[in-house]
Amino acid sequence: MRPPFSFIKERNMKISLKKLNSKHLVTVSGLVLAFVIGFSMHKNCTVPTPSNIAVVNVKQVVSQSQKLMLIRKENDKKLKELSKWLDGVEKDIGSEKDKKKREKLASQYKKLAKEKEDLIKQDYNKKIQEIDKEITSLINEVATKENCEVILDKNLVVKGGKDITAQVIKQLNPPQKEKSKTK
Repeated sequence: MRPPFSFIKERNMKISLKKLNSKHLVTVSGLVLAFVIGFSMHKNCTVPTPSNIAVVNVKQVVSQSQKLMLIRKENDKKLKELSKWLDGVEKDIGSEKDKKKREKLASQYKKLAKEKEDLIKQDYNKKIQEIDKEITSLINEVATKENCEVILDKNLVVKGGKDITAQVIKQLNPPQKEKSKTK
């Protein structure tokens, strides 16, 4: 009885040495060509090195933004004013004797309060988006000056990269000139 794949051996033995060499030559030529093309493409592709990678602590930059602090204070002030206004509204509603008028007045004030609150939120969100764009732009600008091609959040990086956090904060919050003292 013949072994199950014996016909493969017989067929392989019949291949001439000449054909085998030409197949090898084509294969080797193809591999050499692929290597040359790959190597030449590798020269054109730049792989970021640790010196080309910037890391920035975005959370720290945001927390030290003077503009953001001012916007938050301004927003808190507006919300406190709204709260004081609502306290006055409650007194106004409470002073109304007629129940139906009181309910109608309460409904009107509630609608007005919601509109005021929405305007405050929209204004705050718009200003936050502007600061976000400014911070992103500054990070890109500092990284470009430092010849960094890749920017990562420092909290995501265990090791490596050039830390540009202090430079971004410095540009975000330029030192204010002291007022000249009067004589």
